[in-house]
Amino acid sequence: MTHEEFTEHVQHLWMQCVHMLEEKGKQYAKESGDRLEHFFKAADKCGNTPVEALMGMKVKHTVCIDDIVRDVAYGFPIKRRFVDEKFVDEINYLILLHALIEEEGIFKPE
Repeated sequence: MTHEEFTEHVQHLWMQCVHMLEEKGKQYAKESGDRLEHFFKAADKCGNTPVEALMGMKVKHTVCIDDIVRDVAYGFPIKRRFVDEKFVDEINYLILLHALIEEEGIFKPE
């Protein structure tokens, strides 16, 4: 893959991430406008922290990616749309986790 092809690949994937974050943000921030609200609600229901709640939700996507990696290793055909969806979900959960850590004020001063 050339540098230009890789750059196009990254830009395409990133635009999918942005689009999905915007669409899901409309769904999940209806009541309060807080994009992270559902992680706090899930934490209350499960008796854990918002970060732990997010990680519990994220693991489903990680398991799907593990399955994709196994399929690739064994040469099984996989649908690009499925792969894109799972990678976008994983990337977006990392972005949401970063935002949640920021929200929680956990970062040490530099």
